[in-house]
Amino acid sequence: MDRAETKNAEKVLAGSSTAILRADVDFRPKNPFDDLPEKRERAKPGDGNALRNESAKGEMVRPTNPFDGPGDGKKEAPQVKPPEKTERKPEQKAEQKPDRPSEQSGRPLDIPIKVPGLPDFWIYDGKLKPGLPDPGADKRQDSGANKPQEPGANKPQGQGADKPQDSKTEPKQQGVDVTPGNRPGNPNQNPLFPDGGTWSKPNSNLPFVPGDTQPFPKRDTEKEVPNSTPAPQRPERVHEIYQMDNRSADHRGPDAVVRLPKNFDPSKPINLVIYNHGWGDTVQSSFRNTNMGTQMEDAPPNTVLILPEWQRVAGASSGDQGRFKEQGRFRAFLQEVLDKTPETKGKTLNDVRNIDIISHSAGDNATLSEVNNNGLESKITSITLLDSMYNTNTGFDNWIQMNIKELANGTKQFRNIYFDKADRGRAQADRIRDMLRRAGHSSQLVYQDDRRGQPVMTAAELARHSIVFKYSDIGGAGAHGQIPKIYIAPVEGAAKQIRR
Repeated sequence: MDRAETKNAEKVLAGSSTAILRADVDFRPKNPFDDLPEKRERAKPGDGNALRNESAKGEMVRPTNPFDGPGDGKKEAPQVKPPEKTERKPEQKAEQKPDRPSEQSGRPLDIPIKVPGLPDFWIYDGKLKPGLPDPGADKRQDSGANKPQEPGANKPQGQGADKPQDSKTEPKQQGVDVTPGNRPGNPNQNPLFPDGGTWSKPNSNLPFVPGDTQPFPKRDTEKEVPNSTPAPQRPERVHEIYQMDNRSADHRGPDAVVRLPKNFDPSKPINLVIYNHGWGDTVQSSFRNTNMGTQMEDAPPNTVLILPEWQRVAGASSGDQGRFKEQGRFRAFLQEVLDKTPETKGKTLNDVRNIDIISHSAGDNATLSEVNNNGLESKITSITLLDSMYNTNTGFDNWIQMNIKELANGTKQFRNIYFDKADRGRAQADRIRDMLRRAGHSSQLVYQDDRRGQPVMTAAELARHSIVFKYSDIGGAGAHGQIPKIYIAPVEGAAKQIRR
């Protein structure tokens, strides 16, 4: 703006009826004595906020006061010499200005005033300025980012807070102080508080509480809530395995049937139950006819049932075992079953805690091979013969003698439940009594019931006796076929009670 435009703006302003508000004007109600000539106040020399009237030839005059009476317009002031120029001392940082102007501050109101007749000019901060795109920008800068900070406002938190900071390096900020009026784009502006507010980063030294979005400390009244979501239920599964490398012979049907219980957990020790069927049956028919899936529900947890097809010709009326009687064949057979069953893949016999063998009828042929030819005597925990002494009298005496101590203290069990071969069962009971006496144990440890054929021994009764001989004639002439349908469940129930 050149000098001519400035003079023109001052002329218009001098003749305008618009009042220019100043901080040092008294806005109290009019005093009637103010109209007296001696009460009128002239402008003081050196008043930098007074406008110089061109027509007054250098005289200092005050602008029109809207609270003055009629006729109290411009008042001439005596001519004075302008103050001599003095060297300007370097400004010192002034103390923080009050938020609002007052009469003591002597600062004009920071309110831009439109100049009538000059749409492109404003009176702001006591000065005539060109049009401002944002009249409040200077005010926001002055009240926001450029305010002097209070001592200790940005004092660092955490370790080393009391140590003096190096003037060359800024202290690491632990929090951000967001003040109202921060300019857009300010990196310290918190987007959650666009109009101001205070936000601090969470203190990393506080303990982390799982499940919380911030590491806030847990109150003493809070308690851990257990996970109420039940574990997923895994159903019972039955697998048929064909064309095994360690099969007894080539079969059209499966070489083994494997049943896994509900919620089987391969990470826990495995209990194996081996069931050797009799003549006229296969692994499929015996599993179905004896209702094996239901009876095995009473077994100890993590019990895997395996039915091996031990006959050369499955379902034949013969005790021919084919390759099954070979040394170590059954041991390799078990490992192959574990490898080919999806749930037990990667497990070995070292992961097996107990092996229980149950034999029916002519299944004693396979049972003798499993016990005596595979080095599993210590792994086998119990042997149960269900009218299954057709091909031997003394074949199991070796295992019984080897484990007589464990049979006496109840850690292992031997049971013989018979009907057709009752005479062989009674002779075996006598031999075991002699073994106990020779080993220094009581012969009364042998439980024998030959007189009552109808009552079925319960799981609790079987669990109380580690050596049992029981006659069973349930089913009359067909009692031989009824025994496996009756006694598998209580035998496995007793194992569950013993191994609690």
